[in-house]
Amino acid sequence: MKPEVLNKMSDAEINEYAASLGIELAPASNREDKVLLIESRRERSVTVTLLGIPFKVPIKAAYDQRVETLLTKRDRTDEDTFEAMRLMLGEAQTAALVDACTDIDGTIDAAALGVAFVRLITSEELKNF
Repeated sequence: MKPEVLNKMSDAEINEYAASLGIELAPASNREDKVLLIESRRERSVTVTLLGIPFKVPIKAAYDQRVETLLTKRDRTDEDTFEAMRLMLGEAQTAALVDACTDIDGTIDAAALGVAFVRLITSEELKNF
């Protein structure tokens, strides 16, 4: 969400939005502090280890509506799943993960990618941000 939209929200909407994100607003003493607290929380990242390699995952990327839409499609394809992972990790980290799953002969280990994906979307780090 754009900061300017957050600033236009009513106090009740800000409180509801923060609650939906699991953000406790008690430390904020006024509206401006609440907005800053929400923005700073959404900008945080967590490190998730996939196949023994640490990857930085921005919280807002993990909760991107596009990721949810891809993962909940009734007829989700492997391409949809890979795109969801790419949205969460970004281009460079996705390339690093694919490289880690690629054998010397160029074979990409789909099972290893699958393990990494499941670990990513079920990680405690993202659940407890």
